[in-house]
Amino acid sequence: MTSLWEDPGFVLVEAGNNFIPIISSDCESGPKEISNYGKNMFLFKSNDQLDFFKVFQKFLSTKNHILKKKCIQLNKNLYQFSIDSHSKTLSKYLLNEKKN
Repeated sequence: MTSLWEDPGFVLVEAGNNFIPIISSDCESGPKEISNYGKNMFLFKSNDQLDFFKVFQKFLSTKNHILKKKCIQLNKNLYQFSIDSHSKTLSKYLLNEKKN
């Protein structure tokens, strides 16, 4: 992804749900949070061609078992961005409001 802005990053979520390794810009609102700040995918600085090539080279030299681990971690991390997670959080909040 070479986006300058992502909200909420549907392409990243879809790729993560399908265990596809991701290289993305670190643009505002989306990739940083979804990737757990670069732990679960490869992020390069937005509008920085040299950083993109550096990160792409790192991606190409990464062993398959590490790529697989990043994909699995990303997939697990995506739950917090799901409708199910948001609805549970909202339900807890509403239940706490009723008690007060």
